[in-house]
Amino acid sequence: MKKYFALCAAALALCAMSCTKDNNQDGNNDANKKQEITVAKDALVAYLPFESEEVAVGGLTLADKGVTSEANFVAGRNGKSFTGGENQYLLYNLSEDSPIKTLKAFTLSAWIKQPEIPYSQAPVPMYFQITNSDNHFWGNLSLSIDRTDEGAGYLTYKTCFRHSDAPEFWKAWNGDYAECYPAGRWNHLIFAYDNVTSEYHVYVNGADVTPETAVTCKIGENPTGDLTFSNAEQIAIGVWMPRLLDGAQDEWMGWLDGAQIDELRLYSRALSTEEADALYKAEIANID
Repeated sequence: MKKYFALCAAALALCAMSCTKDNNQDGNNDANKKQEITVAKDALVAYLPFESEEVAVGGLTLADKGVTSEANFVAGRNGKSFTGGENQYLLYNLSEDSPIKTLKAFTLSAWIKQPEIPYSQAPVPMYFQITNSDNHFWGNLSLSIDRTDEGAGYLTYKTCFRHSDAPEFWKAWNGDYAECYPAGRWNHLIFAYDNVTSEYHVYVNGADVTPETAVTCKIGENPTGDLTFSNAEQIAIGVWMPRLLDGAQDEWMGWLDGAQIDELRLYSRALSTEEADALYKAEIANID
């Protein structure tokens, strides 16, 4: 437990340093000044800068965006970011030969600014999902959020990724290290799963905050190993697929309303601790 608090303190300190660099939480810089980030460039399979609906890396094709308009792209951490609302989302088709369909490991990174979501507030957003036509709920890989205690000041994230033909998912709540995710400000998040070591790591503002009990992923007593995606067809931003495809009306399935996501990157392997640190520092350097 002491480790968690120490890591949380380090993450918050790094976040404070990054956010006081230009004292501008909106990151209102000119998008044309954005420098290319070359960290693990060979493994980058998707990059969504959210200056618009255009995708910079990945060969994704926009399939549907509901009533999304230019107004959904607002001042972000680096240029513009995406914010959603009712029926405001982005849905991209994967190409037939997309490496995203057969990921064995991954790193997902993004800047996210999310207000606190107390239990008294029903809707919670789904930020990102690699869909599965057979499982509309969690898909193959997803990043979502849940509610926390009123006035707690932090966020509760959840990642799910498909790891077997069962189908089963390895689900990771941030649980007792939730205080590492301060609400209402920009946080740079990195989620990485290594199929060689079966280890899962989370980095918040450059600091590894993964509790020891959550590092190793197992199926029963066996290491998880390669992920096993199934029917990966699309990438969804800001929408619960059961709501979109199945007409689900559950009140808790919220839109990306009041939240912002920026500079989303997906890699085909787990970044090392050194690479995660380099990526965060490169993202910080791009703020202004």
